[in-house]
Amino acid sequence: MKTGKEDRISEITLKRLTLEELQALAKRVEDELETRAFAESMEAQVRLFMRRRDA
Repeated sequence: MKTGKEDRISEITLKRLTLEELQALAKRVEDELETRAFAESMEAQVRLFMRRRDA
């Protein structure tokens, strides 16, 4: 399980990145946010289904 520490980037590191590297990092962040939003949506749908099934 990831702790998040291995994905942290310091401000100094960010300042050393090229534009292309920053764009790639931004894409990874965007993809991660999209993945998490999808997972949260799926969890909400499952909870709703379970509630309706139990009612």
